[in-house]
Amino acid sequence: MTHCDRPACAGAIDETGFCDTCGRRPLYPGAFRGRRPEPRAEGSAPSAARAADSAGGSAELRVAAGLVVLPVLSSDDPDERVITDPGSLSITRKHTCGERVSVAYAGQPALLMGFCPNCGVSYDFRPRLTRGDVLGDQYTIVGPIAHGGQGWIYVARDRHLDGNLVAVKALIEPNDPIAIALGINERRYLTTLDHPNIVRIFNFVTHDSEEAGDRRGYLIMEYLNGRSLREVINAARGSDGEPLAVEHVIGYGYEILLALEYLHGRGLLYCDMKPDNVVLTQNGVKLVDMGAVCRIGDPDGGLVGTAGYMVGKREQAEGLSVQSDLYAVGKTLRDLLAASRPGARTGASSLDRLIGRATNPNRTRRFASAAEMAGQLLGVLEEELALKTGRQHATPSALFEPSAVLLDGGLGAVPPTEPPVRPRPTAPERPAVPAVPAVLAPSPADRAASLPVPRVPPDDPLHDLLSTAIAEDPHGVLGQLADVGNGSAAAEFHRCRAHLLRADLDAAAASLRGAERITGGRDWRTVWHHGLLALARAGRDGGDGRPVLARVTEAGGRFDAVHGDLPGESAPKLALGHCAELLGEPDEAERLYEAVWRRDRSQVNAAFGLARLRMLRRDRAGAAAVLDQVPKVSRHYDAARIAALRVHLEPLPSAPPGVADLDEAERRLPGLVLDGGEPEGRARERLRAAIFSLRLDRLGPADDTSTEKEVRGRLETSLKNLAGQAGDHRARSALLDAANAVRPWSWL
Repeated sequence: MTHCDRPACAGAIDETGFCDTCGRRPLYPGAFRGRRPEPRAEGSAPSAARAADSAGGSAELRVAAGLVVLPVLSSDDPDERVITDPGSLSITRKHTCGERVSVAYAGQPALLMGFCPNCGVSYDFRPRLTRGDVLGDQYTIVGPIAHGGQGWIYVARDRHLDGNLVAVKALIEPNDPIAIALGINERRYLTTLDHPNIVRIFNFVTHDSEEAGDRRGYLIMEYLNGRSLREVINAARGSDGEPLAVEHVIGYGYEILLALEYLHGRGLLYCDMKPDNVVLTQNGVKLVDMGAVCRIGDPDGGLVGTAGYMVGKREQAEGLSVQSDLYAVGKTLRDLLAASRPGARTGASSLDRLIGRATNPNRTRRFASAAEMAGQLLGVLEEELALKTGRQHATPSALFEPSAVLLDGGLGAVPPTEPPVRPRPTAPERPAVPAVPAVLAPSPADRAASLPVPRVPPDDPLHDLLSTAIAEDPHGVLGQLADVGNGSAAAEFHRCRAHLLRADLDAAAASLRGAERITGGRDWRTVWHHGLLALARAGRDGGDGRPVLARVTEAGGRFDAVHGDLPGESAPKLALGHCAELLGEPDEAERLYEAVWRRDRSQVNAAFGLARLRMLRRDRAGAAAVLDQVPKVSRHYDAARIAALRVHLEPLPSAPPGVADLDEAERRLPGLVLDGGEPEGRARERLRAAIFSLRLDRLGPADDTSTEKEVRGRLETSLKNLAGQAGDHRARSALLDAANAVRPWSWL
């Protein structure tokens, strides 16, 4: 037996290749092209697991890899759901001749029985089963509870299983050939499907109707004690309703996509996705009404559909596809989102982009699979939850390698030289000691080099070589790829990246053109590298003399296109944050950096971006606070600690460091890991000298002589210690001169 390798699932892979519990394919290499669902929130549970159990009333359901808790309203009394007056419902349908019948008119309810005004043939849409009817000597009817496009749904009790509740579905009009075909279709497919997000069929029985004088077939199905998403939407839009939370909308969509992934994996299309056909129960989010299911590639597939959720007529004529189902999911998400309360600004924007891609009129621009869309939707969910709760929600990206390049602008390192000191004055006056140099913002080229790298796709012909045998330095990369052929787009992207790191932009552009010839230019990785190239060219004359802002704007457009394709990924938002910062849009840059950093604390460059923006606002404490959030497990933890100290020393526009800043820097200094972990050393002494140089500069007329004497004495000691550690005679002499220049004055 092969156990399912998906997180939080204890199932096994059956002979069909799917898990018998979660219903998904295993995560063997290359199978899952979206984001791997690895829940990180505390208390996470398997998808579709009940978080609370109750006898009727309300319960909770955990969905979307355990990240979302959905409220579920249900009732253990089936009589509460029975429709006692079917005539109060409007069931407008087309007669066999094509005429619409049972239409409400002049404020009056539609008639469930009558004659077609076009052909004169009678119709009868009334429920044919009544309370107490017994089907197949086993199922006792309680009453009708709903109606759909093809049939009435009844609730019944199974007399053979202690009165367990089941659902019974029958055709409204058995003389309708389309309805008959749909019923046969549903029976055919439901008996072969077994997924926790798809309603189950238990039996098929026939029943003789004495009133109608005919025999009809009925599907015996799982009883879903809950509400359809259409009911959920209507309740949320009601005058006394509670709007949906954005994470609930995403949770519904994620569970729907799991069911579609299962169907598509079996070569089937659902064809009639809409809120009416999804039911929320204590046991899961369930797809119902399989009447429209067809085989992928079946030219006659898709017997019915619903206006507003169907693709355009031209696409219908070309044949329904996986993308047709995903289009309908996008439309369903849009309906749900319209009934929700505003979410986090960035998270809502990402969800809008996801829906936009799913509903793109061009099917080739939509998601390639339900798994890909689910992966991106899970990423959007993590972003929304992180922004809303302030807690990290991140799983490793399946599309981007984390960047090892720290983009700190030098802030995360000890200054390379000691603070210069003016020659000793001839009068007993305090010498002017300049502050440590201000840290410059990273260049556009450095930003391009620090952005995450796209992973090598599993189907690339050089996947194994490029994933394991590439050297870290650009020269090594180019050396290893020197004899590699031109059939791998990933190899060309690697060459492009190596040339960017070497600042050989013409060679980078040539490699990118090679990748475009292989991909046709439509791959998001191609667009991403065009953005990197434009960013690297910013500030340089790339042949057309375009200025910095034009290049950065071009790069931003490329990264924005990738963000539209991959709305659940952090890397495009990080890139857009860099572009906004370079374009002088600090509010937009901060919004994007914040979205990345709150979601994923491994994205340390986003933290440094936030720190830079806060320093521009002269918020030293805020800059240090965000750097303090870098986790200890990060390779950049020590650099962040150094930077958190230095933000209190850097001169800012019209805001030199104050006494409180210097006190804070001095407080932080002993906790830094410097000089190989030694308690004293050159790096620590250099920072100490910087602190006391600034203290000396901050002394004013109000400070007493003893204070100045103490500051001068400690700075002198620090400079002498540095002189003793200097390996160069000239440097040692300069440091001793600096120490003498600040020595406390004495008249003896």
